[in-house]
Amino acid sequence: MSAQRVLLALPGEGEARAFETALARSAFDCSRAPEGAPAWAELLAEGAWDAVLADAELDSTGLIGAAEELPDGPAVVLLAGFGTARSAVESMRRGAADSLARPVSPEEVALAVSKALEARALRGCRIPLRIGLGSALVSAVSLGSGASAGREGPVVHLGATIASWLEDKFQLPQPARRTL
Repeated sequence: MSAQRVLLALPGEGEARAFETALARSAFDCSRAPEGAPAWAELLAEGAWDAVLADAELDSTGLIGAAEELPDGPAVVLLAGFGTARSAVESMRRGAADSLARPVSPEEVALAVSKALEARALRGCRIPLRIGLGSALVSAVSLGSGASAGREGPVVHLGATIASWLEDKFQLPQPARRTL
């Protein structure tokens, strides 16, 4: 299996080199985007990228939209300059897999890219209603008889099952599925 490909779209040679080194240590194949505001649709389509690590300022050029338009588009991780929680939430609402505020260590970036790629691999997964409800019933019986199943796990699993069912029942578009 070949290494997953990560496109780096970052200003500043030093920061880009540090992140590239950390990602290479985590077995990612990294390349740098050309300087300036590229035509994201063409760049992403021609490269078959698994992830893009980009400066948050580049999102204004349509990076997230271009990634979402591709059938198997890359996960986008944005780096904000001393951003706030509000800017991170807004980036993720628009479709970024993660948003990190500077200063951030290269190891944190490598971990964020790994998690974004894992989420990308699981994109579109559904929990069948019968399996989810059966799991909730088993959890309820286990908890009722004194067994430990964790505090949040069964509730989160039941919520995910109901969300999957609603997504399928109402044939929700991708942005609504992400919100649900």
